[in-house]
Amino acid sequence: MRKIILVAFLQAILAPLQAQLSIEKIMADPKISVGALPSGIFWSEDSKTVYFNWNPELKTADSLYAVVLADKKPVKVTPEQRRVLPAANGNYNRSRTQMVYSKNGDLFLLDRVTMAVRTLTNTVENEGIPYFLADGEQVVFNRNNNVFSIHLPTGTLTQWSNFLSGSAKTDPRRNDQEKWLRQEQLALFDVLQERADKKKEGERNAKSERVRRPREVFLDEKRLESPQLSPDGHFITYRLSTSPKSEKSTIVPNYVTESGFTEDIPARSKVGIVQAVYEFWVYDVQKDTAIQISVKNIEGISDQPDYRNAVISVATGLGPQALHDVLKEIEREFGREDAERNAARVLDLDLLAYDGVVMTGEGVLVPHPRMHQRDFVLGPLCEIAPEWIHPLLKLTATELFHSLPEKVSRETGAQA
Repeated sequence: MRKIILVAFLQAILAPLQAQLSIEKIMADPKISVGALPSGIFWSEDSKTVYFNWNPELKTADSLYAVVLADKKPVKVTPEQRRVLPAANGNYNRSRTQMVYSKNGDLFLLDRVTMAVRTLTNTVENEGIPYFLADGEQVVFNRNNNVFSIHLPTGTLTQWSNFLSGSAKTDPRRNDQEKWLRQEQLALFDVLQERADKKKEGERNAKSERVRRPREVFLDEKRLESPQLSPDGHFITYRLSTSPKSEKSTIVPNYVTESGFTEDIPARSKVGIVQAVYEFWVYDVQKDTAIQISVKNIEGISDQPDYRNAVISVATGLGPQALHDVLKEIEREFGREDAERNAARVLDLDLLAYDGVVMTGEGVLVPHPRMHQRDFVLGPLCEIAPEWIHPLLKLTATELFHSLPEKVSRETGAQA
């Protein structure tokens, strides 16, 4: 409703300004019809002003305009006003009295009662995706793919994660000769043993005085995505993706460039290429432990939709292989795509038998090699041809159905 009111409100304001347009003017210069229309419309947080992009003067680019409800006159926003204007979108605390937002790589806090803006960060690094914790006293944000927070009452900055690119450095292992030589040196020279003891003692003291920091998580060749702190501050969820090593990107040449040289335009990947592999992780802040979450064993995750199984008998002049090919073509017409074995599919048509013909070579296999093991095949088959005899097993459809290890009563009427 708010959007409808807003659009109607702008139409009422801009209508006199657009009334001077005519079909002849628009046809003479198509930019008129586009440039005269407002876009990017948003409200101020106190609901007293409407902002929008507009180009009534048909310049190279749109400018930001504002309409104060009390005045109802569009006024161009100056660069100074635009610089301090709160962002159009942000995240609110629970009481919606404060809004935190990012602008030009820094963070700001807006008091929606007084409309006062507080600068939270002013750095050369880029801070973004700010949001409140459940207590409303901390603002969480991302910087260099790590999670930080600012405690609003005190201004304390806290780092919650320590994701690092590359691999952890490992100390070179000593071979047996080097280990023996070191022990021999320590045993023969008391001064070396004293130095080693002092070093260990210093390391123990430094460790005891060390402030707790988030542990290092090395990403190796993986890409970090969407690290987010839980509302209670106890967990960080994130995703890691691994691109296939043989991945080829689609490149489109761009011949019209400012440099005068042909440049490449990255494009979307080709259909059917190997996709990236994704991992979902949860970092327990209090236990300082990262756990990978697997969805493979979730109950129902691999369940397939219900199927309607049926068996039909047809008369045809086609041979077994030709008939099989026709069935596959019908599947494709219904939108079936090649997928992994036993995956869900739109339509599945199988040639079960062809009179008494037996085909065991390459191509289609007749009769179907697993039809005698499937109750959902034998049940419907018993309804239309209970006395049909399997050309290899020499048993009727009814006998095959009753010989199944697990006998299933069906709504079709075939009883075990």
